[in-house]
Amino acid sequence: MKKLGVVLGAGSAYGFAHIGVLKVLEKNNIKISYISGTSIGAVIGALYASGISAIQLENIAKETKITDLLDFTVPKSGFLYGKKIEDLISKLTYKKEFKDLAIPLAVVAADLTSGEKIVFTAGHLARAVRASISIPALFMPVQQHKHILVDGAIIDPIPIDVVKEMGADVIIAIDLTVPTKYKKGRALIPKANSFTEEVQKQFIHSIVYNFNQFLMTKNRLGFLYKLFFKIIRPNRIEGYIKRLISKNYTTPDILKIILKTENLMINELAREKLKDADVIIRPNLQHITSYEFNKIDYYVKEGEKSAELVMPKIKKLLK
Repeated sequence: MKKLGVVLGAGSAYGFAHIGVLKVLEKNNIKISYISGTSIGAVIGALYASGISAIQLENIAKETKITDLLDFTVPKSGFLYGKKIEDLISKLTYKKEFKDLAIPLAVVAADLTSGEKIVFTAGHLARAVRASISIPALFMPVQQHKHILVDGAIIDPIPIDVVKEMGADVIIAIDLTVPTKYKKGRALIPKANSFTEEVQKQFIHSIVYNFNQFLMTKNRLGFLYKLFFKIIRPNRIEGYIKRLISKNYTTPDILKIILKTENLMINELAREKLKDADVIIRPNLQHITSYEFNKIDYYVKEGEKSAELVMPKIKKLLK
């Protein structure tokens, strides 16, 4: 029997479309032999390979408030630490390692030290996923031995060659890239939505909190601590920072610029890779941005629609 490899591509919130594709494969009793994933594809792949069904994945996505997973830190090598996401993956997979998975999985990250692609197929699952999603400038890199690891999408956003090397005879690639052409007069960076506004709120609160923690650890600055709490007050500081940030920009531009830049890069890198896939599934995601994490239903439904269209071809190839 032919072995099927499924490639889960990168694409931020677009990645929830992977769940819709997996639902259709399950409905049609299509057995997956291997999975490879990058970034959000690594997240979905790790959970699915650990034994969580597509329906369960959809419920988890809907029940999880993404903003609760944002652990802001003092910006040095990134705005987010990434530990909360790693902890969630670890919890949902019961701290499994790659060897414990129901379906063989490969997770892709990029090493800033060597410039090479790092493919995880053994060891700590949640840590590998955390490395794979660590978008440069947004997340802090993951240091592991001599490696400084970041989002695998910057080097291989759709790891088709990886699943082929694992032994797949038929390869399905889920392509989350969208056209980058815009109508005249349309902004390259869309306006803020409830998610980005909540991120801004948490980011501002984090700035104030970290400054407060800094003062508390410096005994010589005790007078500043008292001033901060009794005269200026944290809520007033937060309000001032919000007005300062919002004065000239829609909220928060830095997040949108980072994600948009990565999407543009993914588009270019994925184009050449896709020629080696037997089946390409392309959810229609042109009418939504890649950071609208509150629209799970839309992403999943588009994933289902796109998978149904190519199901006859998949069944034919697997015969």
